[in-house]
Amino acid sequence: MNKIKALIDTIETHDGITRVLLTSGNKKLTAITLELPDFFQIGSEANVIFKETEVGIAKNLSGEISFSNLLQGTVSFVNKGKILSKVNINVDGINIGSIITTNAVEQLSLESGDEVKVFIKATEVSLEEVL
Repeated sequence: MNKIKALIDTIETHDGITRVLLTSGNKKLTAITLELPDFFQIGSEANVIFKETEVGIAKNLSGEISFSNLLQGTVSFVNKGKILSKVNINVDGINIGSIITTNAVEQLSLESGDEVKVFIKATEVSLEEVL
C-alpha cells in the first residue's frame, strides 16, 4: 500500500460526492469520496493511501491525460515477474510502488533511472487519519 502524508487544502461536496484537494510538498493530490469523516478539515493532515495496482506509469508522455493525480518521478528499481512486475518510483523522496504487467514494463523499456509520470485515479485514493 502506498501512503503519502499531505495537508488538506480544499473540501468540496456536491450531490453526496466530496472532492478533497491536498498538498504534499510541491505535489498536488486529489481524492474523491462518498463519505468524509468529520475529523478531516481544511488545514488538517491526512494520509493519502492507494494500492500499488492502482498506479499507472507513463514514459515520454506527451499531451493531456484525465488523471488528477499526476506525479513526476524516477524509477528506483524494476522487479520483473513472468506476468506481473513491481516498479518502485522515487517522487521527491517518497517511494511509490506500482504493480503493472510485465508486458507493459517491456513495452515501456522501463529501467532504473528512467524519468516517468505516475498517475492515480482520484476515485482510487483513500484518506486515513494521521495519528
